Order: sequence, then structure tokens, then C-alpha cells
Amino acid sequence: MDIAEAEEFFKRFNGQSFHMCREALPEYEEFKKLNLSSDITEQWRQELLGDYFSRLFADVEDVWWIHSCIIDILKSTSTNLTENCKKLLDAMAKMTELNNRHKVIIIENMAGRTEPQEDGGVYLICRRTRLAKKMNKTMKLLIHSYSSDDIDMDERYYIAVESYKKAYRKFHFRGLI
Repeated sequence: MDIAEAEEFFKRFNGQSFHMCREALPEYEEFKKLNLSSDITEQWRQELLGDYFSRLFADVEDVWWIHSCIIDILKSTSTNLTENCKKLLDAMAKMTELNNRHKVIIIENMAGRTEPQEDGGVYLICRRTRLAKKMNKTMKLLIHSYSSDDIDMDERYYIAVESYKKAYRKFHFRGLI
């Protein structure tokens, strides 16, 4: 594996070694043998983020998935974190126009999907930046833009909102919705 192949491999798995190892162990072992510097992989993460931000609203059906990918990459990044989190929150302020299903998934992405909720955007933003208040303001816009119209989705919405509130209380401790 050369450097170009390593970059393609790294980006195919969004820089997530767990997925590289689980889904392509032989390639991952070759990748590790290259012993790449953290500067190179961090540059690739920043390129991935730039690509995802540029595509965030390109297809409304992909917004929730790209949002999730951005959070995953941000959890691994070591540079431009505050700037990229602010960029994500600014983009989320425009998500009030999404359909209810996508709004709920975005709220779930932020809350985190597993206990102890350290996999979500709330943990990332509250623990690694000073943008908790901005995040909560943005989330209020998104939460209040939901329009009740489907019993099944409504239940999921209420669960997602409670999960968000729980994560926010847990990781920020003040300024609840």
C-alpha cells in the first residue's frame, strides 16, 4: 500500500480505525505498517470534513447521515475543532426546514445513541468546546420546529428530545431547554 492508497482507504472509512479493522483487516494491517504521522491523518480528516460540509445540503435525504459522519470525524480530530463545531451548529440552524423524520434523527445524532451518550454531538461540544450555549440555542430551534403529525414519529421525537435533555444535563449541567 502506498500513500495514495492509504489516503483512499482512510477516507473510505472516515478515518475510523474501528471500521477499518472490522471491515478490512488485511488492508488495515498494511495501513498501520506505513506508520503515518498524525499530521497526515489529521490533514485527511480536515479534507473529509470540508467535503462533508460542502455536501451537507446537496441531497436532503442525506443530511442526517452526513451530519452523523461530521460528528464522528469531529470526535477524532485535533485541529480546528471549535471552528468546525461552530460551522456544524450554523448549518444545523438551517435544518428547521427538514421533514420531521430527519429532524428527529439529527436530535438523536446530537443526543448520542448509546449509554453513556458519549457518542453524540452533545458530549463532543460540551466537553471539548465552549459552544454549549450556542448548541442549546440551535437545538431549541430544531426541536421547536417539529410539527406533530404522525403518532409513530411523535413518540420517537419525544424520546429523542428527552435523550438530548439528559445528555445536555449530564455534560453541561446548566441552561436546560
